[in-house]
Amino acid sequence: MDCLKCKRWTDCIGKAHFEFNEIRYCPHQVMWILEHSDTLLDGDWPTDPDGNTETDHVQKGYNSEASFVKPEVTLADVEFRLKTTGPSGEALRDAAQKGYLIDDLSPPAWRALMYVKGFYRKKQTFSQWIRGIR
Repeated sequence: MDCLKCKRWTDCIGKAHFEFNEIRYCPHQVMWILEHSDTLLDGDWPTDPDGNTETDHVQKGYNSEASFVKPEVTLADVEFRLKTTGPSGEALRDAAQKGYLIDDLSPPAWRALMYVKGFYRKKQTFSQWIRGIR
């Protein structure tokens, strides 16, 4: 499945590996980012477990940033969003690192995931957003 063409995350089954150019912060990708947070924090992009080495997204020529920037910025964005969710975000982080599936998340972790997902950050606080979905 090509994540760049995916319209609804509920219709998507996710993937075992995402490339940087595919990241749109859908729930599957957020879970994947959190699951691989140690690797991303080390400044490395996780390797594809299937051994695929697609390099279509790699630009030839001069690169103006260090190789560790994209992994660390991707994780930092998710971590920044999670900080605003308090204990619910901690529950989500723990569940992702244990390899839970989205369907197996606790209600607080699921709400945190729905809040942090999406290419753009929410303009409402987490508590305002929670009040709006009830």
